[in-house]
Amino acid sequence: MPKIHGTRRYDQKILIYFTTLGCRLIVHTSSIVIRHERYSYKADVYSYALVILQIFTRKEPFDEVDAIEAARLVAIEERRPRISSSIPRIISELIEKCWADPPSSRPSFELICEELSVMRPLFTCHGSVD
Repeated sequence: MPKIHGTRRYDQKILIYFTTLGCRLIVHTSSIVIRHERYSYKADVYSYALVILQIFTRKEPFDEVDAIEAARLVAIEERRPRISSSIPRIISELIEKCWADPPSSRPSFELICEELSVMRPLFTCHGSVD
């Protein structure tokens, strides 16, 4: 494997992998998936948190860095994007639950749906979203 200046061998492996992949979808990917570790549907719960964040901010997570740096921040440093103070607290709490570590502490999609059902009246116009 070629040496990339200033990176540890493990970092190099991740950076080379995503350089060849070359896509921005990495910003929605859980660290355990990036590191090619064994994972469950809880990795999708992490991704869902980032989709919720993107819906409310109208910005791609980690948009201030390139895809390779985003992969490094997530996989090596276990970083999460900043949650804007403009996002309703009930939503930011859901986001934080969905990207929690360890992954086993993340809610199931069934529980997420239950929470969203409770929130629905808070985000409707004149009582209807239909």
